[in-house]
Amino acid sequence: MEFSALDIERLPINQRTVIVDDITNIATHTQEGLVTYLFSDCRQVCAEGRTIIMAANSHISSESSLARTVTLCDAHMNLKVEQIWKKLSKMLEVRKAHNAVLTRGNIVSFEVVSGVGMRAVPD
Repeated sequence: MEFSALDIERLPINQRTVIVDDITNIATHTQEGLVTYLFSDCRQVCAEGRTIIMAANSHISSESSLARTVTLCDAHMNLKVEQIWKKLSKMLEVRKAHNAVLTRGNIVSFEVVSGVGMRAVPD
């Protein structure tokens, strides 16, 4: 595997939050067990005071593998874009937060505004 939790541990201690943008390629070309070990190792790094945010396409693994991986995470979010009428709508679904699975009231629609950031869009 090209990336490991050890890479994060080696970062200077003042870098408390680490964003790993798109582990899709790593995860699709690695055995499922190794991806599970990666998430398990990252959980240990987080227990030492760091925050790790990983992004991946949802198609990277089987449902059972995804379920095992999600159990190792404190939070799980799904970002999706859907066409509603003639407009593309961006939605963030929070599936798990602080180790609690969420099933109701957990979807926020938003738009990205240049120079401002994200702005919630009412339903």
